[in-house]
Amino acid sequence: VRLRCWRLGGPGADDGGALEEAHRGLGSAAVDFDRVGADLEAVLDAAGAPAGTIVAVSDALASAKAEIVEAPDDA
Repeated sequence: VRLRCWRLGGPGADDGGALEEAHRGLGSAAVDFDRVGADLEAVLDAAGAPAGTIVAVSDALASAKAEIVEAPDDA
């Protein structure tokens, strides 16, 4: 929760370590990361979140992609 709050510009800071460190060795693929983003957008939309909120969450998630994805090509 602290990470999401921090990534979205909210109060507090995340002290849980670097995302890259936390995801190293998991083999996260870009296609999987993108599916998570699409699912999150769909859930927010279904819950009635304002469009601006959905965009802000999507942008925040996208800004973390390079730190999480280890396999950019789904080969």
